[in-house]
Amino acid sequence: MDPQPQRPPKTEHHPWAIFFHWVFKVAAIFFYLFSSLFTSYFIMTFVVSVVLVALDFWVVRNSLNWAAENAHLQMQCASLLGPMHVQHGNC
Repeated sequence: MDPQPQRPPKTEHHPWAIFFHWVFKVAAIFFYLFSSLFTSYFIMTFVVSVVLVALDFWVVRNSLNWAAENAHLQMQCASLLGPMHVQHGNC
């Protein structure tokens, strides 16, 4: 019998999560560095920078929670149906 070719393991990519991670991170850095052009209030600069970094944290945390939940579902599927179903992408 010919063994079936092994497919490479699926990697989960979240293009929107990666995009917003970089957008919020870069926006926070640029706003902090160039905020003196917009406002002379340091409190405003600090608050906006913290909000941008918090949004970045929220995006990353939610994408990691989704990945962990997806991995947990894959493990449950493997325990119910067997590892061959997971390997062939049936779960």
